[in-house]
Amino acid sequence: MPGLRVSLEPSVLRVGKTREEDVLIGSKCKECGKYFFPQRKRCAYCCEPTTELVELSKEGILSSYSLVAKKAKYSLVEPPYILGEVRIPEGILIYSVINAKSEELQMGQKVKLETVEIKKDETENSIIAYSFSLAK
Repeated sequence: MPGLRVSLEPSVLRVGKTREEDVLIGSKCKECGKYFFPQRKRCAYCCEPTTELVELSKEGILSSYSLVAKKAKYSLVEPPYILGEVRIPEGILIYSVINAKSEELQMGQKVKLETVEIKKDETENSIIAYSFSLAK
């Protein structure tokens, strides 16, 4: 069925019918309460195999960022672009493209999850990836 929205990486991003329904997926340890992104089967803190999948917050704080000027072989994003480190309320740092101009950014700013179509597949499905943009 053409025209669907499909996650580039379903283990970290669940896409809905609209961008508002899109959510990052992580895991949380049932024993010690620590969160992880990407998800883990075994807790890195208490080493127990007791994690469960959870939806993560859609907003966070920009901890740091850098302008990327050269394209890596594996990258689907064309430079120049901003690569940022976002701390979400669960305490996790998420590395992501930041959809903003460098002169608009300051460490400590609020950012929000924003999904983007990065390409179409052979059946015209939209392949969706996550990024962050400045929160209003």
